[in-house]
Amino acid sequence: MLLILLALALLANVCYCAAYLAEFPLQLTFERWPRYRWVLLLAGTLFALLIENYWIADEIYPFVPQ
Repeated sequence: MLLILLALALLANVCYCAAYLAEFPLQLTFERWPRYRWVLLLAGTLFALLIENYWIADEIYPFVPQ
């Protein structure tokens, strides 16, 4: 169980760091990037919400009718 937890923690850290891959090109492209930085935060939060809802519905509660 601990190995699974460590693997998930590593995956969460990789996903967290992936935001920098999207942010650096945007900083170089747009001069008003700091003003619209919240868009990347909102998109990432909604994407994480979508993935977690799917995972919970599929893996944790597979017996609940949908």
